[in-house]
Amino acid sequence: MNEENMGANEGRNRAVKDRVISFRLNPQEYELVEEMAGLDGKAPNAWARKIVLDGAQGGEGLSRKEQVLFEEIARLGYLIEHGFGIQLSADRATDAEWRRRDKESKSIGARLVKMMFERRAKGAGTG
Repeated sequence: MNEENMGANEGRNRAVKDRVISFRLNPQEYELVEEMAGLDGKAPNAWARKIVLDGAQGGEGLSRKEQVLFEEIARLGYLIEHGFGIQLSADRATDAEWRRRDKESKSIGARLVKMMFERRAKGAGTG
């Protein structure tokens, strides 16, 4: 890297990225990467970088859209489970209990997804 590029990068106020990782894909694999990147609104290289870094940092490699979808699915599971619990309870909880559970599910969606992936990694719920 020459001094001119170093100066330009310093002016942008971000870390210099001077390391490269590359790998080859066959045409079908590249087409799949292009399609997935496009769904996430990214160029193939930027999408692949994100997936690799998320995985290396212990993430699940999910796009923001996928994360939101998983959180909504987890919320639904949570609400179904607790909804039946409320209905089958001898105490017959009120609408206030349902509203509390609904509000609670919105604040714990990400945690529910993380727990789901942890259970899967341990082999629970796979068969």
